Amino acid sequence: MAPGGAEPHYLARADVVASDIGGHWALLDLETSLYYTLNATGAEVWNAMQSPAPLSRLISAVTTTFSVSEDLCRPDVEALLQDLVSAGLVTRTSQAASQGNAQG
Repeated sequence: MAPGGAEPHYLARADVVASDIGGHWALLDLETSLYYTLNATGAEVWNAMQSPAPLSRLISAVTTTFSVSEDLCRPDVEALLQDLVSAGLVTRTSQAASQGNAQG
């Protein structure tokens, strides 16, 4: 995040089906029919992105659930997000865009 800039938000696509399969999660992209798997940490991040979530909230979800330091998990969460965005499973938006336009 750039100094003074808005923190990006991440949102899991609603048309990706996710299912817990014994501690790991299976993701099925209904648009492409591609199948992905996530470990427990990835699943925690995925579940936190069911509504627009800033990187800081995603990291907090991992540090709280797994009792790991932010410094240790940040690079892994950032790498996961990059992979999920590249695969088209997650959208990355600015904070303003994720909150929508409240003006009528």
